[in-house]
Amino acid sequence: MPATSTSSAPRRQPFDLPNLDAVLAEVQRLHQRGYDKAGQWDLTQICRHCAQPMHGSIDGIKLPVPWFIRLIGPRLIKPRLFRTRRIKAGIPIPQQFIPAPGTGPADEQAAITELRAAIERLKNHSGAFQPSPFLGPLTRQEVLDFHTIHGAHHLSFLVPK
Repeated sequence: MPATSTSSAPRRQPFDLPNLDAVLAEVQRLHQRGYDKAGQWDLTQICRHCAQPMHGSIDGIKLPVPWFIRLIGPRLIKPRLFRTRRIKAGIPIPQQFIPAPGTGPADEQAAITELRAAIERLKNHSGAFQPSPFLGPLTRQEVLDFHTIHGAHHLSFLVPK
C-alpha cells in the first residue's frame, strides 16, 4: 500500500531492531498496513537503498571516499555506530545510492522482494566480506549488525498507520 498524505507531518520514530529478519518483518508490516512519510523516501526507495549496500558487502562497492573519512571511519565512526546503534539523520550520500520513488503497489512489492533476496544472500554468504568504504573491514557479525542498524534507520522515517 503506498504512502498517503496527512495535513500534519508525522514525526520520525527512531527505533532499534534486533536483526535482519526484524527489518524484513517491519517492511512487511509497513507494506500491509500503510504508513506516513516522516522523511523524503517511500518504502520502495528504502528497500532498494538498503539492498544495494548489502550486495556491496559481498561484491564490493566502488566509491571514492576522502582519505580523512577512510582514516576516522574505522577508528571513530565504527565504534560509535555499533555502541549507539544509530545513524545520524541527514548525512549526504552519493547520488548512486539514491533510488527513484516507487510508482505503485507492484513496484513496492518488487522492491520488497529485492530486499528479501539481498538479506538472504547476505545471511547465507559463507566467504569473506568486502571492507566498507566508510568503516573499513568488518566481521561477519558487524556486517549483519550494520545492515540491521541501517535498515532500522531508514524505516524509522516511515510511521505505521
